[in-house]
Amino acid sequence: MDILNIVLSLVTLVAGGGWLFDRRRHRQEVRALQAEAEGKEFDVSKMYVEEFQRNIIAPLKENLAETRQELLTAKGERDTLSEKMETMRKEMASLKRTVKKLTDAIEKINNCPHAADCPVTGRLQGVGADGDA
Repeated sequence: MDILNIVLSLVTLVAGGGWLFDRRRHRQEVRALQAEAEGKEFDVSKMYVEEFQRNIIAPLKENLAETRQELLTAKGERDTLSEKMETMRKEMASLKRTVKKLTDAIEKINNCPHAADCPVTGRLQGVGADGDA
């Protein structure tokens, strides 16, 4: 019986040692598989990022650059138009002053003692409705 106990103990010890060794080997395999899965996940993530950059970010950057260029061009045109408008405002103010002076002068013709012999009055009376003499 003692031999049987010893044999059973040895078999149990060998089986338990094998189980421990097998468990350690299994854990190592699981860790290796996890590392491999993480590597594949990283590769897939990297691929998605590259696709996103190529298909979405790059076209958006091009569109943004074109829009900026259009805005700069429009700003330049707007600045040019603003300058032209300011020049036209100044010219219009000058013309208004000149027309006011002319209107005042025409209104004073009737009160002038030389109105009957005035060549300017004769010239103004000769102007037709369309402005031609």
